[in-house]
Amino acid sequence: MKMFVLIVYCTLFLVTAVQCFNLDVSHTIIYQDPSKSVGSRGSYFGFSLLLYAGANGTDPWIQIGAPRGNDTYTLKGVMEPGVVYRCFISQACKTVALDDKRSNIKETKYYPDDKNKAWIGGAMDIDENNDRVAVCGHRWSYFKTEDRFSYMLGVCYWSHIHHNISDTTEFIK
Repeated sequence: MKMFVLIVYCTLFLVTAVQCFNLDVSHTIIYQDPSKSVGSRGSYFGFSLLLYAGANGTDPWIQIGAPRGNDTYTLKGVMEPGVVYRCFISQACKTVALDDKRSNIKETKYYPDDKNKAWIGGAMDIDENNDRVAVCGHRWSYFKTEDRFSYMLGVCYWSHIHHNISDTTEFIK
């Protein structure tokens, strides 16, 4: 009897602690990978998502991570750094410009970063109380030329929720 009461109590506690949201299956909006090409191995478009409901007259949007994506405009010559898209509801997705600097493996002595296969957009979070967005790439690394070792530390960028997504100076690394 004590075990039954304990199970019921734990079940009720867990049910009340769970937060959820509703998905509207009647009025679906489908976003597809804007950079999808025939024969590519896939960008993992949709690997991570942020939902922003909008506040103070701003429009709602969804931010979509594609951690194996290629951004041919801002990071030429970098292989699969990862791409983040922001899609306002019922509009086309636009690339979020996080960092426009290519991998600088030979430019600096101590911390030359390597954005190849960095998985930028693999993890994202939003803090609506402080109006901040964070985007991380956990495979970002730097190569220390002194000891010839590559250190995979990861990187995160954050900015204001309402920043200009085409301006890389709005993001702080």
